[in-house]
Order: sequence, then C-alpha cells, then structure tokens
Amino acid sequence: MKSSFWPEAGVRARLVVAAALCVASRSSQACSAQSAYLTVDGDVQTKIALSEADFKALPRSSMTAKEESGKDQHFEGVDLALVLISAGIPLKTDLKGANVAKYLHAEGTDACAAVFSLREFDQQAFLIADTLEGAPFSAANGPLQMISPNESRHSRSVSTLRFSGLRPRRSSLEATNGGE
Repeated sequence: MKSSFWPEAGVRARLVVAAALCVASRSSQACSAQSAYLTVDGDVQTKIALSEADFKALPRSSMTAKEESGKDQHFEGVDLALVLISAGIPLKTDLKGANVAKYLHAEGTDACAAVFSLREFDQQAFLIADTLEGAPFSAANGPLQMISPNESRHSRSVSTLRFSGLRPRRSSLEATNGGE
C-alpha cells in the first residue's frame, strides 16, 4: 500500500473533519445511512455515513492482490484502518482491554459478509477499493469492495460493500441460543 498504516496528523485531522461533516449532515439525504456510499456503525465512538464525494476525498491507497489463478490485480481505494480510526475504533497499540474482543463485520448488498478481528490490523492492511486496474467496479461487483490481500482464496473479500460495523464479541451463551 502506498499510505502508511498510521496516518500523519494532518491526514487524521482530514478524516475527523470528513466524519464530523457527515455526522453533522446526517439529516440530509446525501449523507443519511440509507443512502450513504459507506457506513461505519455499531459499537463505535462516532458513527459515520460517507457520501461518495466524502469517500473519494479521503487519502487514496493502492494494493496489489493475487486472484485465485495467481494473476496480480491492482486495486485503489481507501485504507480501511483510516476509516476505522476516524470512527474512534482503537487499533494497534491503542487496542486494549475489552476492545480486543471486538470485531469488524463487513457486509455486501449480496448478503456476503466477512468478519475481521481488530488484532489483525497489527499484521496486515485492508483496503476499501473502488477501482480495479484503474476502472470502477461493475454494478454487479461494486461500487466498493473490501480487499483482504493476504488470503489466497479471497474468502473475506466482500463485493458490493455497503456496511461495516464494529460488534462486541458475543458470549458463548449468546452464540448457542441466539442471545435469548
């Protein structure tokens, strides 16, 4: 990826401003959770609903990942860590205590979903991509995709990404009886 994992202070400030603008304008159609280009909610400090323009104004990153056949694919978009940090989600050295048990739930409009432990950000980067080989994704595969480049089968790469939410780990009792 071109950008470093931890954004510089100026980049962090732009992310916080973009998130604050979106949060402040939530009543507007352009940034409502229903019409947002990307939302981050759940157990976060700041819920975010980014419009397409807000998303495209964020610092850009690129990533190369191999498809299952071994061919390199070049993606561009926004570093997922930057978006999570702007929502107040602790990562890397800030990830402590009860937050270690939380996970990111990413879901596509096709009902495909993937789960990411916040501890995974210690070892790797993830991308919210909006282009492949310099072109936007097709309507069937986009407009956004969550790219997990270090997985040979891409089992956690989510096409038609529409939602990312932070969830607390469920207790074993909740997991076995549906939380009732």
